Amino acid sequence: MGGQTGLSDEDRAKITWEEVDCKQKLFDYAESNYDEECRRYAGECPYEIESLKPEFQYKQIYSWFMTKKTLPSTGRTVLEEFVEKNVSDPALARRMLQMRDVVRGDFKVLDFTVLENGAQLATFEHLESGRKYEVVFSIDNAEKFFKRGEVIFNGRIHPWGNRYYRFFGILTKRMSDEEMARRLGLVTPQLAMGWYEGEAVREAESIVMGPNCTLHAVMSKYPSQWVDGMCLVSGLSKRGRKKDKVDAVVAMLKSGYVEVLLKTGKLPGGSVEALRMLVENGYALKYGVLAKRFSTDIGLWWDDNPPSSEIGVLRLHGLVVVGRMPINGKLYRVAVVPVEARAPLRRFFSANG
Repeated sequence: MGGQTGLSDEDRAKITWEEVDCKQKLFDYAESNYDEECRRYAGECPYEIESLKPEFQYKQIYSWFMTKKTLPSTGRTVLEEFVEKNVSDPALARRMLQMRDVVRGDFKVLDFTVLENGAQLATFEHLESGRKYEVVFSIDNAEKFFKRGEVIFNGRIHPWGNRYYRFFGILTKRMSDEEMARRLGLVTPQLAMGWYEGEAVREAESIVMGPNCTLHAVMSKYPSQWVDGMCLVSGLSKRGRKKDKVDAVVAMLKSGYVEVLLKTGKLPGGSVEALRMLVENGYALKYGVLAKRFSTDIGLWWDDNPPSSEIGVLRLHGLVVVGRMPINGKLYRVAVVPVEARAPLRRFFSANG
């Protein structure tokens, strides 16, 4: 099963923890019936244990032994025996047997979301393959542990059902090379590029806008990488003059593109809810208000790495622009629905409650 990201709202809503004790029951079964065998074959465990405390070594070895070691006495793993003897639900049996299909290695956190039902969902990149996996957690305050980009995690994940993954065994973490260099005050090419990208984004978002700004006016001031990314996601060519590309994107927005995005479900559910908030609040909100509820990450290179956050997707499609607006004598960072997108959005939300 390959790496998968981009859960639908329906899939996310179904993520629950009613089966969270399955692994504990498996462990109890293995410890009660096969503890001697586990100790006998412990030296075959291929996972890192030397740097772990004794209690963690014990759990690490058992996680391998239960799921991967075929016992000569039975011709099968403890997991397979446990499922056959104790799991009557076929769907749960299939999910538990997926614990055999582990992906090992180093992982980096790309995103972290707490769902409405309390489940915690993180997107990890498997550094060896570059594949991305959405992993569900049940531990408290997981977002404090899984800080985006700062550390590298070594461990194993396995599928659970059709669309998401869980970690299994002991998960260790170390500081990324980039984070280590940053804390030591060293400047690396990646750190310099990150600084350049951050400055470019801040400059692009420093434009002063009015409450009735147009996409055409704002796009004309965008970095060329943003304009090219907007062309590509809209199916337009990124070749030619910037002015012509801006004209093409705006013309598409006026010709039914907004309705297509909304009616075909091409926007994430969180993005649609953010649009609803904006429409209901006069098409403009302070950016911090949105950032408290929705993911907002963006970069500079929209042509090669288009934004995938809930607000970033809206910006990529031209449905939201970000800049500074004078409010009560001060300049605030704001998100605004450009004039060209307002009428179709108003019709859509009027017709869909």
